[in-house]
Amino acid sequence: MKDIKIKENRKGTIKTIDKGLINTQKLKDNLISIKDKTKEPYENNYNSGGEYASEKITQTMSNMPNNIYRVNQVGKNNFRKTKDSIYKIKDKIHNYKRKSTIKQRVKNISKIRKNIKNTTKRTVKTAKTTAKVTVKTTQKVTKAIKTTAKATATAIKVTVKATIATVKAIILGIKALIAAIAAGGWVVVVIILVICLIAFLCSSIYGVFFSSENENGTNMSSVISELNDEFMKKITDIQNSTEHNEYEINSNRAEWKNILAIYVAKVSNGDDEVELMTLDDKRVQTLKDVFWDMNNISSKTETKDDKTILYIEVTSKTIEEMMNKYSFNDKQRQQVEELLKDEYASLWSSVIYGTSSGSQDIVKVAKQQIGNVGGQPYWSWYGFSSRVEWCACFVSWCADQCGYIDAGIIPKFANCQNEGVAWFKTVGLWKDAGYVPKSGDIIFFDWENDGISDHVGIVEKAESYTIYTIEGNTSNDVCKQNKYNIDSSDILGYGTPNYK
Repeated sequence: MKDIKIKENRKGTIKTIDKGLINTQKLKDNLISIKDKTKEPYENNYNSGGEYASEKITQTMSNMPNNIYRVNQVGKNNFRKTKDSIYKIKDKIHNYKRKSTIKQRVKNISKIRKNIKNTTKRTVKTAKTTAKVTVKTTQKVTKAIKTTAKATATAIKVTVKATIATVKAIILGIKALIAAIAAGGWVVVVIILVICLIAFLCSSIYGVFFSSENENGTNMSSVISELNDEFMKKITDIQNSTEHNEYEINSNRAEWKNILAIYVAKVSNGDDEVELMTLDDKRVQTLKDVFWDMNNISSKTETKDDKTILYIEVTSKTIEEMMNKYSFNDKQRQQVEELLKDEYASLWSSVIYGTSSGSQDIVKVAKQQIGNVGGQPYWSWYGFSSRVEWCACFVSWCADQCGYIDAGIIPKFANCQNEGVAWFKTVGLWKDAGYVPKSGDIIFFDWENDGISDHVGIVEKAESYTIYTIEGNTSNDVCKQNKYNIDSSDILGYGTPNYK
């Protein structure tokens, strides 16, 4: 049978269906099979099932050009409507750029999202209705278009919370469908709008929320990690250079979101249109200056009961003090106020906190100590001449065996609260209960539920809702494995060492 052509293959028309032979033969066989099963004679004096099937296919295909033509016309009409909507949206964005405040921007973006969503819904509804009269292949394409448009509308709705990784996933998912669309290129316009909206956010001060996504150059996560390392090193240097038997850390370190909000306002000078997604050497230095202007570390020693106690004090300037220090104008102050609203909390979290990589090395060391009674190797290594509560000494000993104490990755501590918890909170590596830990994270317990840690151990692994640990100084004064529900009220939180 010859190839079935809908129209000549020229610009603006439907292309030749090259797979006609295969699909037609399958359809022909199905018609013959169905007719044979009904055991009814072939009407109109057909000599065979083949003649009957051929005639039915010919009748069906004779109507196809008109059906597909109508689909294409609907696509073109909706393309034109979408195009008109884009120009209107473009005008709104242009007006918005000239006179909107930050609050007005969010409202305008919401209106744009609504307009795009409504246009997409009308297009999908029309395409779905028309596609009912087309062949099965066209129906599949229309269904794919509907699914894509719906996903795109959802993506637009949450654009302000998107990340570059999310955008890449959207683009890849839609890209695969473009090749399957034989007509109605208007769908691509919706995709372009998503990209444009995200690009619009990235080219403003809100680009700071995307600043950790750069995989090829300096990104915010790497700079934050570097500053955290510098901060930890200063504390470690104080500990190593000062003779002491015990230490306590009193920390009031500035939160990273406060530091970054000040950084944004300082770099932008109050201009909302300044692009803050990328980092160069000058911006990195500005961020470091803000960090150290905002945080200060001091120390002193005191002798009590023949013991030298090292006190490390971390103090920080308030937001108001920093704005006054840098002589911020009204617009800069408004930016800081806006960026510190609760609605941006999850966005700040994604920028600031890196994912703990975990460590199997410290877990292996801890496993080898299971069964130890009394903890003598650990508390004597720490420097005690007789037995003490040794859970923290055990964790510190395991860390030392891996070189983590000398590297400043885990502190040497004997007091769970004042030394252990305080250190991880001070250097920004603390996670509250409810977090799903990695192997090698340090787990702190609060048996009395008073907010003060009473015990510490090493996370072996986390599976489903169960956390497996290795702990020293457990019941019967032994080192052993334990397990807890992830939402156990006994868990205070976790130290998440930056194992690198």
